[in-house]
Amino acid sequence: MTQRFLRFLFTPLLFGLLGWTAGAFHLPVAQAKPTMQVPSAALLKALFPQRKISAAQLQQFKSILIDLNGDKKEELIVVEDPNPRNKQKKKKACLCKAPKADKREKQVARALTSSQRKALYKVQLITVKKRKRVRRRHIKIWWETDKGQPSDPKAWMIAACKQLGRKRRRFRRWRLYNITFVQADNGQTTTIRWRYCQRFRRYRTSTAKRRWRRWARPDLPITIKTCPCPKKKNLAYLKPTKPLRVTVARILPAPKPAKDGGTTPPPKRRDSGLAIPSLNDSPSAGNAPATGRYRIMGRYKADNVQITPLTRTPQIYALQLERTKQTNRNSARITVESFYVFDQGNGKMKKVFSLKTAVGNDPDDPGARQWVDLQVRNMDADHWLEIVADIYYENIQFSGLVARRMFKWHNGKFVALNSYRNIARVRASSTWKRLAPRASGRLLRQLRQRANAVNVVDGFRNTVWVGGKKKRSINDWVRIEWTRRVPLFGVAVITSPSRQVNPVVRNLWRGKPPQLKPARFVRIQTVKGQMDAPLPEGGGIRLIRFPQKIMTRYLRFQILNQYTDPKTRKRQSLNVPDKERSRGFVAEIIPLVNEVRYTASSFEDRPGTQRIPSYAGDRRGNTAWAEGRTDSGLGEWLQMILPTPQTLQQITVVNGCRNLGEKYILNHRVKGARLTFSDGSSQEVVLKDIHKPQVVKFRSVRTRSVRLTITSIYKGKLGHTTCLTEMRP
Repeated sequence: MTQRFLRFLFTPLLFGLLGWTAGAFHLPVAQAKPTMQVPSAALLKALFPQRKISAAQLQQFKSILIDLNGDKKEELIVVEDPNPRNKQKKKKACLCKAPKADKREKQVARALTSSQRKALYKVQLITVKKRKRVRRRHIKIWWETDKGQPSDPKAWMIAACKQLGRKRRRFRRWRLYNITFVQADNGQTTTIRWRYCQRFRRYRTSTAKRRWRRWARPDLPITIKTCPCPKKKNLAYLKPTKPLRVTVARILPAPKPAKDGGTTPPPKRRDSGLAIPSLNDSPSAGNAPATGRYRIMGRYKADNVQITPLTRTPQIYALQLERTKQTNRNSARITVESFYVFDQGNGKMKKVFSLKTAVGNDPDDPGARQWVDLQVRNMDADHWLEIVADIYYENIQFSGLVARRMFKWHNGKFVALNSYRNIARVRASSTWKRLAPRASGRLLRQLRQRANAVNVVDGFRNTVWVGGKKKRSINDWVRIEWTRRVPLFGVAVITSPSRQVNPVVRNLWRGKPPQLKPARFVRIQTVKGQMDAPLPEGGGIRLIRFPQKIMTRYLRFQILNQYTDPKTRKRQSLNVPDKERSRGFVAEIIPLVNEVRYTASSFEDRPGTQRIPSYAGDRRGNTAWAEGRTDSGLGEWLQMILPTPQTLQQITVVNGCRNLGEKYILNHRVKGARLTFSDGSSQEVVLKDIHKPQVVKFRSVRTRSVRLTITSIYKGKLGHTTCLTEMRP
């Protein structure tokens, strides 16, 4: 099979958000790395009863057995590649004969001398429209070094630029802006302004070379391959390949034997249970069970399939699907990446994350391409990993990372970090917007994300907010607003230098860009008052504690040039030279919220009934957390994350749950539990079967989180879920 099948990410990069702790987590020794195998013909016949699969088509299928939700029961994933092998080998990614040129492109080719036309490969005229009007045009000349046989490639480009500049009267109504020369052999691109080509006719050869080094901008080479045979089609006009077909099935226990010695017949509904013979019929069947039934959990189509762990200890895996769609040749390519996890409550795969991005064919920026790279990392003390989205942008002038976003697990799905923190918006007095004066409008909007005010709360140190004022942005401010009042006991300010913003794109600047200097003194304003604080001189992390816990809806940070110590009354000033071209920045502001957060391996989320993990800390008797599995829920856990590390000897728990007018004995209650702490230690405890607050004591331990794992239960009379009303320190 092709390399587009499964790429496993079993050891993601893990690091701490605040920089206090860092570590790597690996797979347990008992769990071996699964491998892709060819399924048996009997299995495929049961999964696809309406299809006739021949023996030659078996190589199109791959299957894998893996435990998706950590309940020690393996699920089956079958992937089919409907694209034949022989047709894929014939296709080659190369540039073939250039398409026919229009009238204007022919005029550009005729403007060159006869000797220069021999080296021409293709002439492309790119039109930039804005509000349905032609704003400007760019000339893109592809030429081959071997045919032109120039002693120096720069000499050929200077001569071509000089020749086109002489024909300015012919092109004066075209609104020409840039001329880009692309060498077809190595892909080196060089861009120069059209108005500069008009001046070359006045210069001598030595002067023209000096001006060329000053005005021309050599960019990064691009990958170009030429086909000697003109009959082969261009890669852009090839018919797209068919997507992969992914089928996820749940392994059900074998039917119990009947009293007469036979077996119970399988259910009538096909999706509820499939009777599949032994997987050991094929020598590559692996460790699959000899007999059993399967339940279809989902069928999908994707161009790329991955299995990604979503927890620090690989216990819960997600099926990551990537699908690219394009309606026609001229429309933009839309890529959708989705994560599916197994929901034990309804027995199907549930979508917990989806991100859509458009790639290419932007009318404002011709030839531009944008894509998103998703990574799963550990950024916080939470047991669930976070999804990091790196947004890349590429065009004829620029190629690199423009923005980063982080999504956290919250209430059964991945939400943006600002939604997780209940941050409504982030405002600033001014922001440095002149990042690249030579960039196009589309590229400039993308580059502004590097210096936006929202970067101070995105969870990354290498994305910063840069003030708009000169001389270190003195008196510039940034304001963080929440949707509701939050309890804060302090704030962490990070002013580490950024590799992403400093230096900014040098090729797009006229001259030397200004320097970025970290803020030295800041003033923090809240509804309760204000206070000044110094920051590390060379940049770093500063933890600022408030005199007392405050309830506020906003935080305002203002950059100052002096600081007065409240104890010694000594004043420190920041002297900025008059000729210094600098701007101040702040990399990250982490509000230290004084509240306990909750997360769980699963929870009950059905129409009319929602028992999410946060209900275990709301101090209400009619709300509770309940595991979302259909069985007793042994092995499920509820984790309590403290705002700061504390020394605990006991926790308060309210066992069971009850709705209005019901008794708590109807549902299962927790009997035995295992408490796991952030230092890796664990202790066994036993809970009482009462629906009242009870104190659970254990050995003293300093921890940041407490995870309660269900080991045994008190069985209920009617219900089938295990729930917990309260769990607090």
